Amino acid sequence: MSNPSVGDEKVVRSRGLYSIAAFIVIALGLASRWDAVGLSWFVAKYSGDALWGLIVFIGWAFLFPSFSTRVVAVLAVAFACAVEFSQLFHPPWLDAIRANKLCGLVLGTPSSTFAWGDIVAYLVGIGFGVVVEWACFRNLSNKSTKRSAILKEIQK
Repeated sequence: MSNPSVGDEKVVRSRGLYSIAAFIVIALGLASRWDAVGLSWFVAKYSGDALWGLIVFIGWAFLFPSFSTRVVAVLAVAFACAVEFSQLFHPPWLDAIRANKLCGLVLGTPSSTFAWGDIVAYLVGIGFGVVVEWACFRNLSNKSTKRSAILKEIQK
């Protein structure tokens, strides 16, 4: 575990917790595109894209647990935009990589095209991750501060 900062506060980011979150978000993302769920095209597309943005945020947080929330968010936005802008280009070698099912989930399929709406959805997902992380870490930090104050009083 590491101590990334959210604002001026030190927090603890657990890789185990982020692994569980990633599993849940991936399951929700796959379900959002499953016809049996019965979502409208619009909801399925953009909720899936927002969840993809969230999983990118979670992935960077998992890989770099000591980075601040702000740095993780910047990395997630940069990666999401790079993937979306890469869909403007379709060289045969890149489309061959995208044709792989797993790679297609990350990079888009060979038929994927650039869309500003996708970037907005990614930003919503990343923003959700930032807000949840900030709220959780702030709450934990406040509890830790209160606990420290109580312990200091007891030691007097």
